[in-house]
Parts: sequence; structure tokens; C-alpha cells
Amino acid sequence: MLLLPEEEPLDLVDTAIAAGDFETLVAALVETELDAALRGEGPFTVFAPNDDAFVALLGELDMTAEELLALEGLSDILLYHVIPGEV
Repeated sequence: MLLLPEEEPLDLVDTAIAAGDFETLVAALVETELDAALRGEGPFTVFAPNDDAFVALLGELDMTAEELLALEGLSDILLYHVIPGEV
């Protein structure tokens, strides 16, 4: 009988990447360097807007994704959506 090693569970960032609906969020995490923290020891709960939500937000704010990613304080905004622990 051949036993395969258990796969490592995906971290939060890799889970978002694999889902395919969180490209803007992942870009924001990378831009603010929060991706490294969210790859670390968890657990974390992230209230994560998907790409459709970002499109709607950008339309309401009349800005581009590039302008959003360049916002001063983007890190603080993202951190409002992260809580330690599993909810």
C-alpha cells in the first residue's frame, strides 16, 4: 500500500489566489506587504471582498485599481478586514 504525504494546507493568501476571485485583494496585500503576515502563523479571519465588489467600489469612488493600490493608508484599511482567530 502506497501512502502519499498529506498536502500542506494553503495559507490565506494562496487560498485567495487559488479561488481566482480575489485578484485585487491579493494585489493590495502584496502592495502593502501584508501578504507576508497573512502567510504566517494563524489562524486569521479575513472579511475579503471579491473582485466584483472591488469593481463596484471603484465605480462608486470613481477611481482605478491602480489609484486604490496607491492610496496612503491602504494597509490600515485592509487591517480593518482581518481579525486574529477563526470566526
